[in-house]
Amino acid sequence: MITETHAPAAPAATLSGTGFAAGTEVMTMTGPVPVEALKVGDRLITRDGMRPVRAIRLRILRGVRPCRISQNALGNARPERDITVAPDQPILLRDWRARALYGQGTAMVAASRLVDGVYISRAAAPVDLEVHVLDLGTDQVIYADGLEFGVSAL
Repeated sequence: MITETHAPAAPAATLSGTGFAAGTEVMTMTGPVPVEALKVGDRLITRDGMRPVRAIRLRILRGVRPCRISQNALGNARPERDITVAPDQPILLRDWRARALYGQGTAMVAASRLVDGVYISRAAAPVDLEVHVLDLGTDQVIYADGLEFGVSAL
């Protein structure tokens, strides 16, 4: 179950298990910034250039098993350090994993689909995870902790 806090209820279509845990460093025009320190108007680096943050929603994902991605699990400095993300958070793959899993050069994959139990794992028991959901006005790929993540317009 997902509970939204500090923001009006979002349309049902946007309520999914995505978002970034506190401490995730998002690449902005001025360098990496922890997601919890971002403000509306900050400019993020995306694959399509700079985009301003239009909204930030704080959500509590109830009873989820977050994904922990170990440093270097997806390549050299990918991620740059151990990180925790929501299980449905899309990650852009542009390597052999995309070809092996989807037969394509690139693929947007939910973090939970990458779990191998060693380098990418899920919490042993369900927890309530507070996440920050970023709205850039359109679907974008952002850079955080050395990985490329999908964010959707809210």
